[in-house]
Amino acid sequence: MNTWKVLVIAAGSVLTLAACGTGGGTNAGTGDTGCTVKGNSTAAVTPAIVSNVVSDPDTVGRFSPNNMTVKVGQSIEWDWQDPNVAHTVTSDDATSFDSCLQNKGYKFVVTFTQAGKIPYHCTIHPLMVGTITVTP
Repeated sequence: MNTWKVLVIAAGSVLTLAACGTGGGTNAGTGDTGCTVKGNSTAAVTPAIVSNVVSDPDTVGRFSPNNMTVKVGQSIEWDWQDPNVAHTVTSDDATSFDSCLQNKGYKFVVTFTQAGKIPYHCTIHPLMVGTITVTP
């Protein structure tokens, strides 16, 4: 009976780790192969604001800062600094921008071309949220 318990726990651990993803794919080794990065600026830009994606014992992670204001034409850069957990930076509409699941060391830059408010989140950590306000 104890052997079965060990096998069930081992199988569950393997499935959990596989679901989290730690390698393979095209998105910085995250295993998030079903996602396509959207909105990342490929031009060399100097961001108006840098937000760090960091660990947080209360929420699994956080954006610091999470609420930001930029002008039309300016950029925000997110820098992944959490050494333990992968995160995303995804607009709530899921079409404006999406970093896909990334690990420490990744940088994601979005240049904003229209005024308005854009809420965003981490797709796997519901308490990681923020809002970008783009002014004319």
